[in-house]
Amino acid sequence: MRRLAACSVRYLAVGAIAILAVAGLRAAVAPAEPTPSPTPASTADPAAESYALRLARAYLSYDAARPGARERELAGLLPEDLAPDGGFVPRRGSRDVLWAEVAESAPLGGGERSVVVAAMTDVAPEPLHLALRLRRTSAGALQLLDYPAIVGAPAVARGRLPERAELEDPAVAEVARRVVANYLASEPANLRADLLPGASVSLPAIELRVREVLELAWAGAPERSPVAVTVEAVGADGAAYTLSYRLGIEPRRGRPLVSFIETVPTDSTRRDR
Repeated sequence: MRRLAACSVRYLAVGAIAILAVAGLRAAVAPAEPTPSPTPASTADPAAESYALRLARAYLSYDAARPGARERELAGLLPEDLAPDGGFVPRRGSRDVLWAEVAESAPLGGGERSVVVAAMTDVAPEPLHLALRLRRTSAGALQLLDYPAIVGAPAVARGRLPERAELEDPAVAEVARRVVANYLASEPANLRADLLPGASVSLPAIELRVREVLELAWAGAPERSPVAVTVEAVGADGAAYTLSYRLGIEPRRGRPLVSFIETVPTDSTRRDR
């Protein structure tokens, strides 16, 4: 009986080793699916940008004959440590803001954020740019940290564009041409055939016909980045457009499929067509 028990234990041990060996072999041949990387948290702060736009409009607009009206407009937007006029005292005339938009918005660290607002007024030939340094209080409220600063427009580079690697894969090139043509022509059924399952694409509001593909290239390192597609397209009214797109390309079952076209719509911007 002891010999039988010993043999049973030995066989069980051998069996366990065999099972572990098979499991290890299976893992080596078919490794587990990689854990998807977490989506980076957005650095945007729409509430801060909305506050900056309100503040910029109130700050830049004035009627020198009615200074009290401007200060009342600013009263709910400025911290009590700053002058009620925001540090700007108009002496004569008036000025209205025709339009205003956020030109730059970036976190500065330490809970602070810089928002630059571009505003076109009825007295200047070019937009004024107003830089505002903001933070959120411990209660989550937005607060201006200092007087506004009038700054120059964001710098624009006019040098040559970076070189791109030519797209030499005929299968990827064919899919890229077809996808952009169907996308601009608002052909969702044809477009869907080249999209990755689950990909969501928002179609343009106008329909265009691709007349010529001007460039097909990898946007960065060859075969490891989106594909850049530049086309010449025409509208129903004869207007011509030169348009550039980025396509996400992923191989699936021996053929390339597109995961996104230029932008990945959020839940609030998706629309089925």
